[in-house]
Amino acid sequence: MKKFSQQAMRGEEGVTLVASIVQSMGFVWRPTSSNDTGIDGTIEVRDAETGQVTNRIIQVQIKATERAQVVDSYDRASFRCSRDDIEYWLGGNTPVILVLCSPKQKAAWWLDVKAYVASKAQTRQTCTFEFLKQRDKFDESARDKLAQLAPSASAPYIGPSVKSERLFSNLLSIRTLPGNIFVAPTLKGVPRKPVWPSGVFVPRDWVLHDGAVYSVRPLERRFWSGFCDVDAEEEHEGGMLFATDDEPLQNVGRYLLQRCLAESTHRELRQFKIGNDYLLAFRKFRDQDVRTWKYVSAQNQTVRDVVGCNIRANGEKLFRHVAFVPRFDRIGDSWVLEISPTYVFTTDGSAVSQASSNWTAGKKALEHNESVRNNVIFWWKFLNRQDSLFDETYRHLRFGSLLGVSSTRGLFDEAWHEPTEEEAAQVDRDSSTEDLWKLT
Repeated sequence: MKKFSQQAMRGEEGVTLVASIVQSMGFVWRPTSSNDTGIDGTIEVRDAETGQVTNRIIQVQIKATERAQVVDSYDRASFRCSRDDIEYWLGGNTPVILVLCSPKQKAAWWLDVKAYVASKAQTRQTCTFEFLKQRDKFDESARDKLAQLAPSASAPYIGPSVKSERLFSNLLSIRTLPGNIFVAPTLKGVPRKPVWPSGVFVPRDWVLHDGAVYSVRPLERRFWSGFCDVDAEEEHEGGMLFATDDEPLQNVGRYLLQRCLAESTHRELRQFKIGNDYLLAFRKFRDQDVRTWKYVSAQNQTVRDVVGCNIRANGEKLFRHVAFVPRFDRIGDSWVLEISPTYVFTTDGSAVSQASSNWTAGKKALEHNESVRNNVIFWWKFLNRQDSLFDETYRHLRFGSLLGVSSTRGLFDEAWHEPTEEEAAQVDRDSSTEDLWKLT
């Protein structure tokens, strides 16, 4: 009885997947005959706009697998090739790429065989190909790299892929500013800052400037009578701070908006001072070492770890808090919030670790355009929540949309920067720290 093995079936599925990806790039895919060994097909570079074919050829070897260590790995995959394979691929004068794929996941990754073997100094020997899943994706974003790989003595220029794109900035528009400002002079001989009895909660949305208290709400006598002259309080329109060209008053407005932001988010976020920056970071709750937050990202419903915990080798806990540096500024007649995503590392949820800056720098070094963009979108979504995050009566500061522009042409994220092995190795060698670095 004739049989068609599961391995052969998976191989056919792999070829079909690769063929569809190549066609989505606008290139020409040509499978080899069943009598050929070591090469499953060729890619001919083609200009997607003009349709011009170039006779610039890349040979392709496809390895289809559903092995758990390949499919389930978070960021890496590997495949060991024999000496015969290496000899065959290196023996010709045409570029050869190895494509590792999972037909079930419809995912594939690729490496330039000759360049990879040369970099490992393993020519003509058995070689394990290590794929970084984010860097080595075999999809439309690989088009330009493949076009550069295909040789030609006098090749026509193949322009970058056409890609429409919505470009977001990290500037968040403000649709509601404080409508009124209440100002009262401080009393002589009082401390630089007011001190209230323990357990007394006073709203945070006020600042001190030049011997006066500026607040977005009337100064209640029960809180302020011992610090400022409440009877001399004056009410002004918000424009005195937010529409003025006087720089000192603008700075008062900036600081007051920061205080409004802290007031409106204090249930979920706490303030840290790192160097010269004030950060807002997710709170660690007493009975929880890990916190998650659900939100709608650019495309999907997403759950993100906003507080993570790791137990160090010495048994001590280290907490990673998702955070951002808020900076308010005026552009023309409008005010915006600049969002600078970052992280804070603490030892107990409140005490900042001495190595926090180093941990943060290391994590940011592994993030590229897409990660930073997603972080900005996360904070935009967070700050625009309309449920229990904000006090329903708080009306002094509300946000709009991220400022951006639509473009008919763009670049795939992978074209901006290809991480080096050195960058990929910046994660602490101690495997117990791995979870601190992952973005979810």
